[in-house]
Amino acid sequence: MSSHLDAPFTRITNEILEEIAKRKFNGTQYGIIISILRNTYGFQRKSHGMSLSFIAEATDTKKTQVKRELDKLIEMKVIKVYAEGTYTTSREIGFNKNFSEWQLEDSTLNRVHPKKSTVPESEYGEYPNPSTGGVPELGYQERKSFKENLKEITTGENNDFEKVNKEYGRIHQCMGLKPSDWPTVTALLSKGVQVDLIINVMEEKHAKKVEEGGKVHSFSFYTNAIKEKHKGIGVKNSRMSIFDELERELG
Repeated sequence: MSSHLDAPFTRITNEILEEIAKRKFNGTQYGIIISILRNTYGFQRKSHGMSLSFIAEATDTKKTQVKRELDKLIEMKVIKVYAEGTYTTSREIGFNKNFSEWQLEDSTLNRVHPKKSTVPESEYGEYPNPSTGGVPELGYQERKSFKENLKEITTGENNDFEKVNKEYGRIHQCMGLKPSDWPTVTALLSKGVQVDLIINVMEEKHAKKVEEGGKVHSFSFYTNAIKEKHKGIGVKNSRMSIFDELERELG
């Protein structure tokens, strides 16, 4: 690797380097700061979308540790959030060069505890794993029913929910289903709707939407088509349609 001055380099003012050197950041915090500077100032930009996994790899540090120390740096206003992440993009962050805004005490830096982060993993570029309990905002009864259905579906050998989640991500080129769609998917599966049927409907409807120049924003786009196709292949007329019951449960 070349170490000559004519090799690519990151332009950082002496003032920034001197200010960082004065502060008693721990090793992980130093690594995070350097990584963020490298991927912002190193490309002549003040901010950039960076996931926890990206920073963890760049600093050779566990992701959980990166999350904890990055949260501290953000609370201390050393690192600034320019834009919250989405289900498909990482949170945009950058170094705060306005030192007067920093809120830290050098003698007790490592004892500063930020408020518990309320930003979902997806906003760090990582989509939450539904099997670990990342339940969206629901009422008590809805949440209880959703958890029971999800547990039953995701602990089976076939793991139908994960199949739908994975295929949704493949079809839409994203990380997977949105949390707001999980209750609908689990309710469909718990009522006996086949995974292959759901996937086929998604593929057909998505291809048609794209051909028309449109874009699918959530799983709810497919719900009615799934209902109709399932009805067409064999719901007994002698009993209440499972979808009438499903609609009541989903409100």
